[in-house]
Amino acid sequence: MGVQHDSETRRGIWSGSLLGGAVAGGVTAVAVLGSLAMLDRPATADSAAPAQASTVAVCDVYGVLETALQSTVAITEREATSAMFVERIEGLNTELQNISEKVQELGFENPESQALVPEFQQKQQQMQQMQQQLQAILVELYGEQMQTAYGKILAATDEIAAEGGYDVVIASRPASGVLERGPVEVMIQELLARPVIRSPEAVDITLAVRERLDLPELTEDPADNDDQAADTGGDTGGEMGDDTPETPDTP
Repeated sequence: MGVQHDSETRRGIWSGSLLGGAVAGGVTAVAVLGSLAMLDRPATADSAAPAQASTVAVCDVYGVLETALQSTVAITEREATSAMFVERIEGLNTELQNISEKVQELGFENPESQALVPEFQQKQQQMQQMQQQLQAILVELYGEQMQTAYGKILAATDEIAAEGGYDVVIASRPASGVLERGPVEVMIQELLARPVIRSPEAVDITLAVRERLDLPELTEDPADNDDQAADTGGDTGGEMGDDTPETPDTP
């Protein structure tokens, strides 16, 4: 009796397992069929519409901006600003040199030379202050020129993109350009300025933007550029140019 009972118990367990598996399989089958039915169901108004692909163009905004800042108009404006200070700075420099020459003739220990030292120091301080003032003004002017030029480039780019049917314009230097060796931070900046690695030439609107703004591309030879005028320091970010005399240290 014990053996028969055990056999019946095993059959019950197997039967329950099979039944449970059949039920589970049925539930799985219903779930799969339900999923297929959902996939086969026609889209409704609530269904998300597929996103349309955007047409993308590229523009070397950095290069165009550089050209704008090196244009004849921009450099002439910086030269005119510098001229108001350079003449006065050169006058003070001449006075300092005259005092220095006189002290050398008389000898530094001469009482008359000693009397000239305060005058020399005063004029020296005036010259340094004027140089610093010119430096600050040129830096501010350069920033204003950059802001104005970028606004014009942005407007021209927007117009040309609209005319060409482009939805997106990416500012990027040509990736094919040679990455010149230099300080690591400078090289990293150059890399960051090239977010586009590869793109068809047909979608590059840089030339169109240059032509719209009448900004020719800078050449490798400065002599070929009409905008390579005398250096006033402003075109290098506001630093003093070579034409500004240095302040003598001592008489």
